[in-house]
Amino acid sequence: MRNLIGRREFVGRAATAAMVPFALGGRLGTAQGFNRYFSAGLSDGMFRTIKIAENYEVPTFPREEFKRRWQALQKAMSSKNLDCLLIRNSFDLRYTVGVSGMMSDACICILPQRGNPSLIMPENMMFGYAREILSSPDLEIIEQSSRVPLGTAIKKIKELGFEKGTIGTERVQEMSISTYNQLLKELPDVKFVDCGDVFLACTRIKSPAEVEFCRKSVENGEKALMAMASVARPGVPEREVLGACMGSLVSSGAEIGQGINFNSAHWPSPRAKGQAYPYVTECTERKLQKGDFINVELYSSYAGYSSFVSEPIFLGKPPEDFVKRFELSKGMLRVSSELLRPGHTQKDIDDKVAEYLTSASGQKFVNSIDDMGRPSLVDYKNTAPGSAKLLNEVLPGEVIAIAPMSFWDRGPNHLVSDTYLTTTGAPEKLSRLPVEIIVV
Repeated sequence: MRNLIGRREFVGRAATAAMVPFALGGRLGTAQGFNRYFSAGLSDGMFRTIKIAENYEVPTFPREEFKRRWQALQKAMSSKNLDCLLIRNSFDLRYTVGVSGMMSDACICILPQRGNPSLIMPENMMFGYAREILSSPDLEIIEQSSRVPLGTAIKKIKELGFEKGTIGTERVQEMSISTYNQLLKELPDVKFVDCGDVFLACTRIKSPAEVEFCRKSVENGEKALMAMASVARPGVPEREVLGACMGSLVSSGAEIGQGINFNSAHWPSPRAKGQAYPYVTECTERKLQKGDFINVELYSSYAGYSSFVSEPIFLGKPPEDFVKRFELSKGMLRVSSELLRPGHTQKDIDDKVAEYLTSASGQKFVNSIDDMGRPSLVDYKNTAPGSAKLLNEVLPGEVIAIAPMSFWDRGPNHLVSDTYLTTTGAPEKLSRLPVEIIVV
């Protein structure tokens, strides 16, 4: 990355203040950097890396963290009188045993109310890799030759003596017809119940180890924003800016396939009333010009823990109407974060932000919290059916994204977002960037 000091500024804030955190970030980037990060930066024992081959390591949690999770899930299972969990959702698989990405394809985990889990994996190109990553005396890994390991899972359930028990599984109503029919045929006396609330209860509050992964995720997002700002100049194609963002994420340790909604446009560009600037998901040949702004919904991640960090990049001095619109978004973020503390619900926060926006501009408000109480910042699948998201109270120890959104007559729906760790009082802002327009 080229040195940006002297060539960029934050509107209303000195460049040096924004750049200080990155001057301290030399511990990351190379394989050696990652080794230093895990050994020196996290010497409290929260993390470890498993060496798969020479100079190849994968970030994960120590055995004690997974044991803690199993115990928390089993406690929640006991309160619902569940004999075991039949886990198929990729997020829940990762949380329970650490399996991720392509490895989670067609995997099934069985966690009994007492004892250790069993992971059933298809025999494919990922099996040997996963077996090395997940090797643990506490986890049974069962190789299944069939592409569909459901039959082996059913056999394991019978071996455990649960063929007439109560089994929790995620979103029973979303199972494929073939899967549901096979379960009913092979386990006719089993009572299947939805266990989304079990995972929600256990994953909502982050452990100290999980919080550190969230911090690293936010750091990845900050670096990606800076990478875009370093290449955004008149005459540069949009694809190079988007490429700089994606390349920075991956090189910082984020996983391939991040959720990025990217947009660049000239300000102001005529739009139909009530419509936002559209995001693009493909690379374009459009060349940037002075007076353009770049807006991105940036979901960065690290080892499965995601965050939301977003600020607009403007080519040249932003005009007064753009700055005014940004300040409104910034004000919405401020009001939201001030109320993000125990005792308040998402509805409480949204109502106050709507009140602020209406009094300040007359604009229509949509929402402030990206989502309250979901297990991770990018997973929507584990909220229990029928639960009232807007009534969830803030709890200490949550990691929550705030992405203020409203309808404009012309322009982007939202311009800023940030990620916070809730506490017993005011939340902790995880991003070290000042909330300002990035001017290049």
